[in-house]
Amino acid sequence: MNNYVLRTLSIFIVLIAIIQIYGIGERGFSAFWMWYKFYGYGGIDGITIGTTMTAITVSVSLVAITISYAIRNKSEDKLVLVLSKYSMYSLLVGLVCLAVLLASPLAYFNSR
Repeated sequence: MNNYVLRTLSIFIVLIAIIQIYGIGERGFSAFWMWYKFYGYGGIDGITIGTTMTAITVSVSLVAITISYAIRNKSEDKLVLVLSKYSMYSLLVGLVCLAVLLASPLAYFNSR
């Protein structure tokens, strides 16, 4: 593959990583806000997270991490190396944050 294709692909994966971090961060912030706002009122103290959306997020993140790792091993371009490294770590941090959110009592699965 030439450098133009690898650069375009690595930029696309960085955009996926940014969208993932934004989405998981927003869900985490919403969970903490709901917990703070409604603590002690009875009922659910947290948010619901769709099982389908969680499965899609995890699968797309794992595929993007795999592609980013392959790009990192294939390219010698400095920009591609930096972007692929950033996207791999960002996606991994996002998956860990999602796992922590789902393991906490602040989020509940809801099959829609």
